[in-house]
Amino acid sequence: MKFQIIFLLLLSFVAFSQVPQIDIDVEGACREFDITVRAAVEDCWDVKIDVAGVVLHPDGWKSSFFYINNALCENEAQLKIRLDSKNDMIASLKLRQNETIVEKNFELNQNCSEPSGRESLFVVLTIIIILAAGIAIYLKKPKKKQIRKKKGNPKHKKYLGDEA
Repeated sequence: MKFQIIFLLLLSFVAFSQVPQIDIDVEGACREFDITVRAAVEDCWDVKIDVAGVVLHPDGWKSSFFYINNALCENEAQLKIRLDSKNDMIASLKLRQNETIVEKNFELNQNCSEPSGRESLFVVLTIIIILAAGIAIYLKKPKKKQIRKKKGNPKHKKYLGDEA
């Protein structure tokens, strides 16, 4: 029994010694963030940021569902994300190498500014003034005189330009 407990402790120590220490730096605000991941790792690891949004992959923006293959090499990875919401979120960073997956949660504080009531009022008043100016210009524009044709016989001398 003692041998099994010691064996399990040694096995868990070996397993935890392979898990890298992860540091995450987040810069940005309001849906767009640059994320730097630092970890003392050997070889390259795949990286995934599990959050509602898209992540910049080498071939373009993709859902955060997908891993970026070999993104964490030489102890650092630079990532860009765009979130679907302006709310603060908890994201999950996942590192994968072969069968090993390491996960660390981190917070994304959005700091999105909402327009104040004054700014909204200014925009509405500007639109009203532009519309009122357009209506005033339209109403002051002189109307074109319409030329009415005289009814009658087009073969008549008045229509031909001859005077009688």
